[in-house]
Amino acid sequence: MVEGVAVGDEPGVVAEVVSEPGVDPVVVYHTFGKYVSPPPEEGPVPTYEMYTATRQFAQSVTRDQIVQAGAVVCGSPDKVVQRVGEIVEKTGLTEYLAWIRIGGLTHDKVLRSMELMSTKVMPQLRKVGLSAA
Repeated sequence: MVEGVAVGDEPGVVAEVVSEPGVDPVVVYHTFGKYVSPPPEEGPVPTYEMYTATRQFAQSVTRDQIVQAGAVVCGSPDKVVQRVGEIVEKTGLTEYLAWIRIGGLTHDKVLRSMELMSTKVMPQLRKVGLSAA
């Protein structure tokens, strides 16, 4: 599972990621959509047709759809652990790929988010059997 993730230790991180101009979590999906399958003019690879549908979805999804679906996980380390834990419970996943560089988030906030993810979030998630990808 791939999601946009921002971990912060200041109150405005969630608002910045989901509502500030210039910070757009949909960039993650649109970028993913470019590379998940061959371009439309090449047609799908046999037995990998589902990736074509994934590309179409990823390239057409809107910011509101992503936020409403809960696919952007942001907040304090405890809040991120709680949300990812909920996702693990619902899906049974054992690996989690967090795309920390959500489009437009400043470099210093990306670095701080990475630091908090590695020192505060992942140690707690490893206790429930989740590994970082």
